[in-house]
Amino acid sequence: MTHEQGDGYLLVISMSGTKRTKKNVFRSGIFSANLVSTDMLPLMDYFGLHSAEDGRKDGIPYEVVRGAVLDVPVLDASRWVYECEVADTVTTGDSTTFFCRIRNIQMEERLECKDIFDVDLTRLDPVVYSGKHHNIGKCLGSIGDFENV
Repeated sequence: MTHEQGDGYLLVISMSGTKRTKKNVFRSGIFSANLVSTDMLPLMDYFGLHSAEDGRKDGIPYEVVRGAVLDVPVLDASRWVYECEVADTVTTGDSTTFFCRIRNIQMEERLECKDIFDVDLTRLDPVVYSGKHHNIGKCLGSIGDFENV
């Protein structure tokens, strides 16, 4: 996430190559960012290994609904979804970085937080990819908790 102006924040997403998702974002200017939790690993792995250019991705069961604010596909299994509208792009080589206004956030009720920076990641149980898949272990504290330690 990055700061735009006033209270506005932009979600920053980079996509490389010629994936259909990237083409659709360029065409429509909108998309959903479905955060992946550990229970979604088989689906994420399947999506990553199969190209939409080869046909429908229907080798594993999943449900897609439409966004609440934007006409974007949303994975029903996702606990946290951003509905985004592209504000700006930067292209370097075959990689494009999209700077996006967040038009809506859908989240499971048990994840409700005071603001977009008050997320209990241990409840969200997100998958982090850095060459291999990882999850978040525990909350270590907030800004200021360690000032006088």
